[in-house]
Amino acid sequence: MDKEERIFSFRDWMSQNNRTYYSQSFPGKQGDFITSPLVHPVFGGIIARQLMEMDEKLGHPDPFTVLEFGGGTGQLFLDILKAVKEESPNFFSRISYGVSDFPEPIAIFKQRIKEELPEGLDLIRFLPDYSSNDFTAPDIYKGCVLANEFLDALPIHLVVKRGETYKEIFVLEKEKGIEIVEMPPSQEVLNFIQTHRINLPEGVFTEINLEMEYWIQSISSALKTGFALIIDYGGFKEEVRGEHKPQGTLRGFKHHRLAEVFTLQVGEGDWTSDIDFSILARLAEKRGFQVTGHATQGDFLLGLGVAEQLPSFKKKELTLVDMKEHLGMKFLFHPQGLGNAFHVLGLHKGIPSPKLSGFSFRQLGF
Repeated sequence: MDKEERIFSFRDWMSQNNRTYYSQSFPGKQGDFITSPLVHPVFGGIIARQLMEMDEKLGHPDPFTVLEFGGGTGQLFLDILKAVKEESPNFFSRISYGVSDFPEPIAIFKQRIKEELPEGLDLIRFLPDYSSNDFTAPDIYKGCVLANEFLDALPIHLVVKRGETYKEIFVLEKEKGIEIVEMPPSQEVLNFIQTHRINLPEGVFTEINLEMEYWIQSISSALKTGFALIIDYGGFKEEVRGEHKPQGTLRGFKHHRLAEVFTLQVGEGDWTSDIDFSILARLAEKRGFQVTGHATQGDFLLGLGVAEQLPSFKKKELTLVDMKEHLGMKFLFHPQGLGNAFHVLGLHKGIPSPKLSGFSFRQLGF
């Protein structure tokens, strides 16, 4: 191998991309992708409503701690706290909010809080990003771990079925570009495949998200009593793997358009893959959680009353603002919008069989 050549597992190559990309690019119209909090502030308001119900289930602790992973621009945090402040001043006075993200988004986050909700500075604690060696999940005695579009961006191992065996994808970085190399997987990857009974047809690719298991272990150690609320792209095992997904679910986004990951430079686009919620639930139960509920994002929002907040069209003349409000909110829960694109998994620990409104409309079984 030439001196200029280096070889990486896809997991390590994607990790490089994440460190570079999330230090310089942010969601929004000017970026590469838009998240639910940026579609309409009602999303954060609905999450706030679910947190307030969790607070009630936990007996109104002081503090009620929230730990959010991947805070991005701070939109979700701001919308949650604005709604809590308006609807439950008592809860607002007791909430303690931690955010884990890269330094650059955190800097934007801090500035936005100063401008839009200065009293929020007393409630928030900023933590290093989850991939950092400096990250340690703080103890949460009572509260909720919140992860919206976080797990799908964790670096994954990429494997393909060749005959009766699996091969792992490595990236050979050369002076003039990259070359894709197939090599035997690590024992850890093989153990994951065997444990979760992943059986692919010949020539089909899939993602192995070992980081998901490490993350579940981390938050389980931190959370003593309370909930976890995970919202992300994905579905059941048979939905995210198999011959109908011959290239797997790994994809890139650049300027709001799909892009082939291997055509992008490191740091050039947002890389993501679907979450296997069947495996996620199993990993959570292995680490001491119980499943509170599982629903599509649309059904979760409907269970918490999002439809009641749609603007009324009874008046004679509709303004452009009215239409944007209606369409933005509807896009969050409509099946042809984001309603079926995202799943919501609720977990609980240290509290017997709580029922949450987010899972009251319609649940998905495992």
